[in-house]
Amino acid sequence: WELDRTAAMIAALDGVVSVPASVAWVSAGLGVPTLKVLPGRSWTAFGRDYEPFAPAARCAIPKESGDWADAFALAGLLQVGMFG
Repeated sequence: WELDRTAAMIAALDGVVSVPASVAWVSAGLGVPTLKVLPGRSWTAFGRDYEPFAPAARCAIPKESGDWADAFALAGLLQVGMFG
């Protein structure tokens, strides 16, 4: 029930910026442009900047694991191209 409400709210958005959590997976699954800010390389990305399981989601991955400043700087650049 709560996930239904969450999905309905996400569907009304122009885009979503999230850490890797259920919101990111739901928004990507709905086809809403999604930017996931990751703390490091994700095995699910298979070396890409997106995850094949959720092609509507782009991933902001820092060059060094745990470098949140780098991850959010990259997210800032990516969101301009994604959300305008």
